[in-house]
Amino acid sequence: MNKAQWNTVILDDPIPQGEIERMIDKSYMLVVSKMTKKDQSSFLVHLFNELLIIEPSIR
Repeated sequence: MNKAQWNTVILDDPIPQGEIERMIDKSYMLVVSKMTKKDQSSFLVHLFNELLIIEPSIR
């Protein structure tokens, strides 16, 4: 696996949770953007269904 584009987070200083979440979101979107449209749709539907299970209040 090519680790050249991995994010490395060193947690020796406090990092705001929002910043970590932003990095994760950006990484997900970079991966999804390289998928075929069919795979993107399947992935995003699966992700949305998982969010509904975790956060039922967003229904």
